[in-house]
Amino acid sequence: MSEDDDALRVVNAKRREQMQRSADHYGQFLDQAEDYLHGKRGITVEEGRSYGLGYVPAGEALDGDEQYVGRLVIPYRTRNGVVQLKYRCTGDHDNCKKITLLSTDPDTGKEKWDGHEKYMQPAGVDPSLYNVEAFHADSSVIIVTEGEADAMAVELRTGLPAVGYPGVGLWASRKFRHWRLCFDPYTTVYIIADGDEPGRSSAKRLLKDLQNGIPVYMPDGHDATSYLMEYGTDALLDKLGYGVDYDDIPDDEDDDEDLPDFD
Repeated sequence: MSEDDDALRVVNAKRREQMQRSADHYGQFLDQAEDYLHGKRGITVEEGRSYGLGYVPAGEALDGDEQYVGRLVIPYRTRNGVVQLKYRCTGDHDNCKKITLLSTDPDTGKEKWDGHEKYMQPAGVDPSLYNVEAFHADSSVIIVTEGEADAMAVELRTGLPAVGYPGVGLWASRKFRHWRLCFDPYTTVYIIADGDEPGRSSAKRLLKDLQNGIPVYMPDGHDATSYLMEYGTDALLDKLGYGVDYDDIPDDEDDDEDLPDFD
């Protein structure tokens, strides 16, 4: 191994240690995101904690994290710790991703912008599949969603393992071709497609790579989370019914305690 490889390994180890510290710190404040979790994502604070979620309140941002205030913290956890962090806007507005240059000061060159990214993350961290712990579940089927929130909602409500991918562009890139190999052991991979043209196109791209894939199309205007919140768990299970081994779905009598009413 070269000196450059050794140096990179040290940098990556330190970066992961920092992400783990950040996740642990912000996890203390998740209850402050309760309205967002319940109202927009249909999950409880305790369910969010089971995925290590956190929140960055004003006055509690770690050094260098001031830009993340007011955001949900989403750690990408593995058995070796956190390998990626995302910070999602929780604001009730429509200007996420609509970033517009309003003006430039002619004297200083300082730019004034309107809007912000829906997601932010630390620099220098490679994208990953979300919820890779799902690969350790004893199941012959697995569900793939676009994004973290849908993976959490689907896994929590159906009891089936679910993994989120970070967009079809990354999925199709040569650098991340190894992701598809993770799904080879499964009898069936259910690919949930958001109810719009980009969502359906993304599902078709994944189907080219996953010979065991079955598309599950959401109605127009719905993703998996909104579909669950409007129609309930049984409706989604009906969509997954063909080929699902219902013995793989755990029967936990405690699952219904203190949960939002999706029906």
